Amino acid sequence: MRKKSLLRRLIPWAVLLCALAAFVFFVLIPVYSQQERSFGREVNDRLLYEGDGKPLTMENGDLLFEMDANTTQFQVTNKATGKVWHSNPEGRENDPLARGANLDYLSSTLTVTYYDSVSQIELNNYTYSISNQNYTIEPQEDGSIRVNYAVGKIDRKYLIPTAITKERFTSFTDQMSSKNKSKTKNYYVLYDPEKLDSKKNKDEIIALYPSVTEQALYILKDDVKPNQKQDVENFLAEVGYTEDDYNLDNELIAGEKSTNAAVFNVSVIYRLEGKDLVVEIPYDEITCRSDYPITGVTPLPVFGAAGTDRNGFMLVPEGGGALINFNNGKLSQSSYYANTYGWDYGKKRTEVISETEAAFPVFGVSEEDGAFLCMMEHGSSYASVAADISGRIYSYNIINAKYTVLNSDTYDVTGRTAQLLLMFESKIPSDTVVQRYRFLDGNGYVAMAETYGAYLAEQPDMKGDVAAEDMPVNIELIGAIDKKEVKFGMPVDSTVALTTFDQADTILSDLVDGGVKDLNVRYTGWSNGGVQQKVLSKVNVLWELGGDEGAKKLISSAKARDVDLYFDGISTFAYRSGLLQGFIPFIHAARYATREVVEMYPYDIVTYRESDWMEPFQMIRPELSQQYAGNLINWLNRRGNIPLRIVLL
Repeated sequence: MRKKSLLRRLIPWAVLLCALAAFVFFVLIPVYSQQERSFGREVNDRLLYEGDGKPLTMENGDLLFEMDANTTQFQVTNKATGKVWHSNPEGRENDPLARGANLDYLSSTLTVTYYDSVSQIELNNYTYSISNQNYTIEPQEDGSIRVNYAVGKIDRKYLIPTAITKERFTSFTDQMSSKNKSKTKNYYVLYDPEKLDSKKNKDEIIALYPSVTEQALYILKDDVKPNQKQDVENFLAEVGYTEDDYNLDNELIAGEKSTNAAVFNVSVIYRLEGKDLVVEIPYDEITCRSDYPITGVTPLPVFGAAGTDRNGFMLVPEGGGALINFNNGKLSQSSYYANTYGWDYGKKRTEVISETEAAFPVFGVSEEDGAFLCMMEHGSSYASVAADISGRIYSYNIINAKYTVLNSDTYDVTGRTAQLLLMFESKIPSDTVVQRYRFLDGNGYVAMAETYGAYLAEQPDMKGDVAAEDMPVNIELIGAIDKKEVKFGMPVDSTVALTTFDQADTILSDLVDGGVKDLNVRYTGWSNGGVQQKVLSKVNVLWELGGDEGAKKLISSAKARDVDLYFDGISTFAYRSGLLQGFIPFIHAARYATREVVEMYPYDIVTYRESDWMEPFQMIRPELSQQYAGNLINWLNRRGNIPLRIVLL
């Protein structure tokens, strides 16, 4: 009796210990074993082009690529037609509309978008890199050309001393006119060893210029503006100050003043492949400081820009492909912008304000004497397509692709203040953006469509199937749904069969026997709870529909009738899933940039806001989503050699 009593007392403790062990193993260990990473990386802001300025070329049987090394701007010639495409429009300096930053934008080959502490800012690389030649050009062994840009607010190198001894300073200024001498002395401060104690920045000065404790130095002021530095450079050059003098004076400097300016390293690689110009941006080589997160890049923002004297159109990926005619004068309408593949579910959205979606990653330009298509070959999920006509801020029709680098979201720190904290992803993706510009010998919508079709047929994952002569018939069958039913006086979640496997087989038989050819069937809600499917940690065929044997029979029947049967599986979202399905939202769900779990609700069809009174669902982490998709593929492989063209949502 005492043993039984002791066991009864130990059972609750044993259950508690098991629960505690499960909590530690499944929650604490996964959470605290993950290291927080920062997107901030060391930035090289000392890039400087030191080449001879000679043009760089790439050439094959179809194209000639010529880059001006002094600007990194280039042109591509289609040898078959003689058509020349420019990275930047000719005659842009005479644009009657573009001014200031907009004019410099027309001369850029790259733009960078970032956040400072207040707002989002876009920098064009003409103003903030090319004009100061803060870049390097590296011809590669495979014949490609790599350009490394330092884009940001970097001071140009001026041939003036940051620090110079009093004797040397006087020897140069005494040769100047009284006016120039007075100006030059105004930009420097004299630090005398005997009067150092009176200087507030004494320790900083000694750290940067150690010899100041032994000899008097003239040191350049921090607030000297670029135009003033240019004046000093001119004054010193007139009296014989050379680069050798500059290097001698630099020996007085023991270190550099710390700077935390917004500077970004972005590399662009160009190569020719047949009739294609391939442009790459390696994301894993993009660097930014943690105070200035880089949010986007736009390669070749004005490539192929057409002026008001050109006739043609821009192709945008709207619907099955839409056209924007050059110079159409519709300035009252907004410029075109669309995200490829629609909204990113990893970003917060409480209501559907606008739904922009490009179904395929391509855009292009067609003129009277030629055309090009740009296929966003890799990294298209980061991209959006933007286009605008002439007459708004430029006299050019412009189309380009913008790529997200770091996503961000706002986080409500406390309900006591309206101020929101902006948070970013912890790491820049390890990926490479690739754009393929294919140059056509002809022009027009049909030629562009045929070119894109040929490009798709070239891809290794395309089977190259020829379209059937008969009109294809696509149908969807709903297997089962989840519905609340009253059982024993209580509302209970139940799985209700709508189309069993036997009924689906009958439908297929009736359609094929009735003369329908090229039949494609999508079967939805056949496993793991129905249409609102639980996670695919295991594939459990619903017994309400006929179970595993019924599924095998349907697969065999479809194969015998030459019907393409597609089993729908949800691998991206988790509905009604929990610990019993091996899914813990805190661990297995994806997270916003704010580190919150991605939890969503269906949108109301009337108000377009979240229906937060309904049951939420989660988005699954990418690596787990791939695992679930693999589980479904393995299940289908074990059921016979059926086409693995599976819809994974």
